[in-house]
Amino acid sequence: MAMLVVGSCWVPAQSCSAATGTHQGQSVPSSVETEHREINERLSKLLKAGGDTARAAQVVETLLRPHFVKEEQFALPPLRALSQLASDQVPGDAHELERLADQLARELPGMLAEHEKIHGALRRLQAAAKKEGKPEGVQFAQALSAHAAMEEQVLYPAAVLVGKYLKLKAR
Repeated sequence: MAMLVVGSCWVPAQSCSAATGTHQGQSVPSSVETEHREINERLSKLLKAGGDTARAAQVVETLLRPHFVKEEQFALPPLRALSQLASDQVPGDAHELERLADQLARELPGMLAEHEKIHGALRRLQAAAKKEGKPEGVQFAQALSAHAAMEEQVLYPAAVLVGKYLKLKAR
């Protein structure tokens, strides 16, 4: 399957729209898209760092690529409704956002398991970067770990709550 870097993440070529930065009709909050793009850019540099650091970064990339695709397809799009919901407005695509939030709730255990694998790969990346004197690898591993914790503690629960709130609002 051909993969493209679009906006912030790796997506299957047939499911992305380079013109809009959306994936299968979905979009994520621009702040999250920017952060994912920065992660991608930093990881790309580490892939060129050579040595064990680059090899460890390759493992991170292999794990991260399909994870980012899932996040941007269904886990994070419900978050773009938060501002509207906070203003007592219901988004026009509320039913689709409910569906995506439900999908996240179903797939959350698998997403968290992927985070554990990514954390393991980041520990190996951090160790290799320390050993080779490449502080950018250490800093990247720490930043991506913090990003994952924010997703687990804030973004994923908020996305699930968007779906639950929309269902209650529809009653």
